[in-house]
Amino acid sequence: MEKKVLKKKFEELMNNISSSLSIKPYQKRRISINQGIKLGYDVNFGVKREKNKVLFDAQLIDSDVGDIILKREAMICFLPVDVKDKDFLVDIGWLYAYVSSGKSERVKVKKLWGRCSKPIRHGYYYYYGPEVLLMLWRTYREGLFEILFFYLNEKRKTDGKLTFEDYFSLLSQVYRDIVPELDLDDRLLLAKLSQLNHEKMDAEKIAGDLSWDKMKVYRKLKTLEQLGLVAKSVTINFSKLGLATTFFKVEGISSKDKELMFESMASMPFFFNAIEFVESCRELAFSTLLPSRYKESYETKIKSYIESLPCKPEVKVYTRLAKFSWYDPYWLTFVPYPSLYKVILSSSGLIRKKEEVEWRDDVPGVPVKLEKRDLEVLRVIWRRDLFSVRTLYLELKEKGFSYAEVSRRLNKIRCNNIAYIKPIFSPIGLGDQMYIDIKDDKGEKALSYLSPAPNVLGDVLKGGRCKTISYCYLPSGTGYRFADMLLERLGDEVEIRFCKRVTYTGFDIRFNLWDEKNQTFDFSPYIEKLVLMDM
Repeated sequence: MEKKVLKKKFEELMNNISSSLSIKPYQKRRISINQGIKLGYDVNFGVKREKNKVLFDAQLIDSDVGDIILKREAMICFLPVDVKDKDFLVDIGWLYAYVSSGKSERVKVKKLWGRCSKPIRHGYYYYYGPEVLLMLWRTYREGLFEILFFYLNEKRKTDGKLTFEDYFSLLSQVYRDIVPELDLDDRLLLAKLSQLNHEKMDAEKIAGDLSWDKMKVYRKLKTLEQLGLVAKSVTINFSKLGLATTFFKVEGISSKDKELMFESMASMPFFFNAIEFVESCRELAFSTLLPSRYKESYETKIKSYIESLPCKPEVKVYTRLAKFSWYDPYWLTFVPYPSLYKVILSSSGLIRKKEEVEWRDDVPGVPVKLEKRDLEVLRVIWRRDLFSVRTLYLELKEKGFSYAEVSRRLNKIRCNNIAYIKPIFSPIGLGDQMYIDIKDDKGEKALSYLSPAPNVLGDVLKGGRCKTISYCYLPSGTGYRFADMLLERLGDEVEIRFCKRVTYTGFDIRFNLWDEKNQTFDFSPYIEKLVLMDM
């Protein structure tokens, strides 16, 4: 392809995008052909971007992926450049290359995109990758670009900046309003997958439990993955690293102190996530992962730190002892709303026998002597969602790991159930998220009312006089009615808050803080820092 032809195609693509989306490009770049640009499989595959031009690798001109990269770069010209971590916006360029290609070409785009864009783990239950955008596009089609561009522009005008957190928050909101069509077998498999508790995903066992053949399990699982409902992911059993989840909520906090507190907590190596609330800007909830030996001193220091804030807010601290593992969370998720109301409001069938409630205690304990090098391997498993010797070796060889060492350490991690493959669920169609506090003497009764609710990621936390259900997801529009039902039956024994969003900062496994002698993380300096912080 001649240079003139390449430039003309690029200009045509720019005009098509501008016309179809009724927008103007942020920057008008010109295409320039360059020799020897590294064709590594990353977000910049095949190009080097400069202020007013795109250096296009000469090897791509007549290749079967040249047009794909050209389309991607044309769309990128319409995206804001003054953003933090702007690499994630390249995925919108990939999406345009996908949707503007023919059916046979889309397979090629998806494969190349998958190689160049590694999925990002965003908190424990969420991940971000090409499949997220493709699933959204299958629902919204060209309307998705309008949603994305409107939000990107408004956010940039308002805040003057755009981060991955902002972008992911938008996708999560749009994601939850989608209601996929599922048949009975789809829901049966979702319910079965949700019951896996520190277990690997065994298709043969699942087939036996459901009286299906194994191939049917694989087919249905593929359907759920394509819908974006389920993804196979590596899960870390943090209790096997001696870590327990501590959850605390702060009430009556000022906006200034709230921002300060969030920034302080987010900088700590044990911070996991924060929850904001829809109806109150004066509340904030956090969960952290800490060795159990810090429990008492941590709770004391957290309270001291919060009480030192000028507004003197209240704080509730819980240590998680159990989580839901006793009902089928997806069973009613996608029934029509009138039917869901009927189930919620009827008294029959809601109460489960007490013996059917299974509490699982998370007792932290390290099952085998772990070295810092083991934790370094585990960190890559967690961050990159990798679980084979080959892929881990490719990530770790530059740090002096041999293939044999990676194999040995991965085998130790697998055999002791520290990490394992498990399905993770996306709360698609579940736009109403609730936080619930229940007094202990009413806990079992409240849980029986919640049993038919499509609670996807619900954690039960026990501590003090309350039980807390930290995340209860319900179909969009049903949350308030469900809350009314609980309040009618339990009165002031239950406190309900609607969550605005869950904010993750990407919990990391700090292998450099691992104390090999005592087999625990040494977070002492950071816990002391909570109290000594300059207010």
